[in-house]
Amino acid sequence: MHTHTCTCTHAHAHLPCTHAIHTCRAQAPCTRQVFRALEADLQLGPSALSTLALLQSLSMAVAAPVWGVLADTWSRRSLLSTAVFGWAVSSVLNGCATSLGAFAVLRALNGAALAVTTPPS
Repeated sequence: MHTHTCTCTHAHAHLPCTHAIHTCRAQAPCTRQVFRALEADLQLGPSALSTLALLQSLSMAVAAPVWGVLADTWSRRSLLSTAVFGWAVSSVLNGCATSLGAFAVLRALNGAALAVTTPPS
């Protein structure tokens, strides 16, 4: 598995990170490094990487209303704990993915879990 050090300015920038555990979406240079690692590790091209990013975003969009309904019945702590646990597990498993199919499913689960922490606007 390819490991790199992020060059972005986020708090985690000094930490080495594997391709799937990395969470720096806002910084283009870091995203390019992660995409290069995915290309090398899983032999994925730009089209597949774009599809994976789209899949995560779509699952976030689909899951957000579900989290909204759950927010009416669950406590904030339970809701956030469940979502963060799902995000953490899917992120770690993403780091172990060895095929495009597994990676796609885990990115979708990751996006669904992230939907609870992402502001709607």
